[in-house]
Amino acid sequence: MKIGIAKKLMGSFIIGVVLFALSLGTAYLIMRDLTENIEGIKALSKRVELTGYLQLHLSRMLTPVTNYLITGDAKERDQFDLRITQISTTFEELRRHKGGDRWEEVLRRVSHDTIILGDMALELLYMKNPVGKREVPAMIMEANASLEKVIEEAREFHSITLEDMREMEDVARGKEKKADVAFVMVLAISIMALPLLSLYLSRYLTRPILTLHRGARAIEEGDLSYRISVKTGDEIEALAEGFNRMAASVEEATEELMASKEELQESLHQVTALNDELEAGKEELGRKNEDLTNANLRLKEIDHLKSVFLANMSHELRTPLTAIIGFSELLIDKVMGELSHEQVDAMENILTSAQHLLDLINNILDLSKIEAGKMDLQPETFQPEAVMYLVRKTVSPLAERKKLTLNIETAEGIPEIFADPRKIKQILLNLVGNAIKFTPEGGTITIGAEFKDNCLVLSVTDTGIGIKPEDREKIFLEFQQLDDTASRGAGGTGLGLTLTKRLTELHGGRIELESEAGKGSKFTVYIPLRVEGSIPV
Repeated sequence: MKIGIAKKLMGSFIIGVVLFALSLGTAYLIMRDLTENIEGIKALSKRVELTGYLQLHLSRMLTPVTNYLITGDAKERDQFDLRITQISTTFEELRRHKGGDRWEEVLRRVSHDTIILGDMALELLYMKNPVGKREVPAMIMEANASLEKVIEEAREFHSITLEDMREMEDVARGKEKKADVAFVMVLAISIMALPLLSLYLSRYLTRPILTLHRGARAIEEGDLSYRISVKTGDEIEALAEGFNRMAASVEEATEELMASKEELQESLHQVTALNDELEAGKEELGRKNEDLTNANLRLKEIDHLKSVFLANMSHELRTPLTAIIGFSELLIDKVMGELSHEQVDAMENILTSAQHLLDLINNILDLSKIEAGKMDLQPETFQPEAVMYLVRKTVSPLAERKKLTLNIETAEGIPEIFADPRKIKQILLNLVGNAIKFTPEGGTITIGAEFKDNCLVLSVTDTGIGIKPEDREKIFLEFQQLDDTASRGAGGTGLGLTLTKRLTELHGGRIELESEAGKGSKFTVYIPLRVEGSIPV
C-alpha cells in the first residue's frame, strides 16, 4: 500500500499536535490552579494588612479624647473624627472579604464593641455639663477598659487571618509540588517521542529527498545520461521519474539545439548587417531632425523680428501722423486763416483718414507689444461705472452722427475692481466702436455691467447686422473682416476685436459672442475682480 507524502506529514503533524496539546493542557491546568491560589493568598494578604491597620487605628482612638479633655483644643475632636472615619473605612473593606465562621463571628464582635467604645468617646467629647453625671476619670477608665478589650479582640482577629494565610500557603506549596511532578512527566514523554518522530521523518522523507538532490545536481552539471532511482511509493518517486523524463527530453533537445546553432549564427550575421543599415538611417534621421530644429528656431527668430519691425515702424509712423492730425485740426478751426468750404471738406477728409491710420497703427503697436511680450498691466482699484460713462462720452459724437441711441444699464451692487482701467476702457471703446460701425441709423446700442461668478461682466449689445455662425470665430483673427457687402461698407482695420480678445485674456478673463444675422450682436467680457500685481505678458 502506497502512502503519500501528505499522509506521512499529516501523521507526523498529528503526533506533534497531540504532544503539544498535552503539554499545553497540563501547563494550563497547573497555571490555573496556581493562579487561584495566588489570588487567594493576595486576598488573605490584604486581610492581614487591613487587620493590622485596624489594630493601629484602634490603639490611637482615645488619644485625641484624652488630649481634648486636657487642653480643650477643638482640633483634637477633628482628629477623633478622622480616627472614626479610618476605622469605619477599614471595617467596610473587611466586610467585603469572605472568611470562615470563626472569622466572621470575631469581625461582628469587634465591630460591635468598637461602636460601643465610639459612643463612650463621643459622650466624653461632647458632654456640655458633667455635673450630676458620672465623674470624668471614671468614664475615662471605663473607656480605656473597653479599648483594651477591643484591641485584644482585634489581635485575635489578626491572628485568625494569619492562620488562614499560613494554611493557604501550605496548600499552594502542595499543589506546586504536584504540578512540578506532572509537568516533568509530560515533558519526559514528549522528549522520548521526539527522537522516534525524527527517525520516521529521516527514513521516509529526508533520504529520498537527498537522493533526488544528488540527481538534480548531476543533471545541472551537464550529465544528462544520469538517472535517479527512488522507490518510496509516493510523490517523491513520481518527482524522480519526472526528473528522468526531463533529462531525456533535455538531452534530445540539446542535440537539436546544437544542430540549429549554425543556422542561428548565420541569422545573427544577417541581423548584424541590418543593424548597420539601421544605424546609418538613424544618423541620417538625426541630421534631418537637426535641420528641422534649426529651421524652427529661424522661424521663431523671423517672427520675433516681424514683431519688432512692426513695433518700430508703428512707433516711427505715429509721430508724423500726430503732426498731420494736429495741423489739420488747426486748419479746420481756421487758426491759420479762412478756408473755403471745399478746403474745409478736404481737410476734414485728411483728418479722418489720419485718425483712421493712427488707430490702425496703435492697434498694430499694441498687438506687437503683446506678441513680443512687452505689454504690462498696471492694475489699480476703480469703479467700473466711471469707465463706462467715460466711454459713452467719447463715442457720443459718432453715435449722434448715425442717430443711434446709446444706453448704459448697470446692475445694483457692482463692487470696485482691481484691474488696468486704461485697458478696460480700450476694450469697451473697441466693442462700442465696432457696434456703431455695424448698426444702421436709428438703432440702439446698450453698454451693460453686472457682478457674476466673482467677475465683472461687461456687455455691449447692438441692433446691427449680426454675424453668421460660420464667421463667429473668424472675426477674432488679425486683419479679418466679414465678406458681405454690409460689413465691407462699414470699413475698419480688422484688428479691433483681435486686440479686445488679447486685452481680455491679459486680465485672466474671456470674451463671448451671441449673435443672429440681421438681428444684432452681444459681446460679453468676463474680467476677474482682482488682478494681482503688474502682470508682464
